[in-house]
Amino acid sequence: SKYREGLYPLEPFTREDAEKVIDTIESWQNKVFQDYGLHFIHASDEWYILAGREFPEEDRYDGYLQLENGVGMMASMAHELEMALDYISTDERQMKRSLSIATGEAAYAYICGLVEKIQEICPMIECDVYCVKNNFFGGQVTVSGLITGRDLAEQLKDCILGDELLLPRTMLRSEGDLFLCDMTPKELSEQLGVPIRFVSNDGADFLDAVLGFFQLFRAAQIVIQLFHRLDTGADNRLLGFVVDIFLIQVFDLRTHKGSSRSQQRNDCRQHIGAEDFFFTHAFRSFRCPIWARFLFG
Repeated sequence: SKYREGLYPLEPFTREDAEKVIDTIESWQNKVFQDYGLHFIHASDEWYILAGREFPEEDRYDGYLQLENGVGMMASMAHELEMALDYISTDERQMKRSLSIATGEAAYAYICGLVEKIQEICPMIECDVYCVKNNFFGGQVTVSGLITGRDLAEQLKDCILGDELLLPRTMLRSEGDLFLCDMTPKELSEQLGVPIRFVSNDGADFLDAVLGFFQLFRAAQIVIQLFHRLDTGADNRLLGFVVDIFLIQVFDLRTHKGSSRSQQRNDCRQHIGAEDFFFTHAFRSFRCPIWARFLFG
């Protein structure tokens, strides 16, 4: 960061440095894989971005064992997006929507690429992606997770933001209520005059956000399609269990900590605005033994 006065000088890595690091890691991956069938050593996404190289193929991440450390996060997101795009219906391909996305310098080109993939299938989606410079920390800080509400407000105030602004959820602290500068999402939304949605590092969640869906509704559509293709003659004794798992695990309820499951369900209903269709028709059509076979093979 820019706050290093009086501290030992640090020299940032260059593109050439990143290329050497990747070459060293990948050479060791080949050796370890031959002996143990596991690549074991991985470079974080930042090394590939700095080197200007393509991310490794999915198999080389060994199941994304270090995803929380930024190893394979972008590659995983792209793979999830490609799978989610397979579920886009004919009507959804003709959806018309205007929105914007703001991200850090490191991920900017990559996010632009994901948006282009969506627009190839949904050409009427208008989405502007904005690169936000981290003036708060300065220096070489380019990751999205350290961007503050203050920088977002200053750099996006004159931009065309459309009907909704999408931001990475990592910009908020773990409680999900504040940016690092202590600005709240509500304050930023009011300053920019646009609703804000925070998106996880998940390709399906990203697609839902771009199309304007809530994650629960999208998952419900997919599950309903699956059940219509299966036998519907089994009983529904485990319906309550399925509802709880579906709502709590599929839909992001981290902002509802401490609330009852009944309250969580009510909040979900308000989010998707489709109580009659979803909670009456869809859930009653579930046949849980088939659901269990679907989940557990």
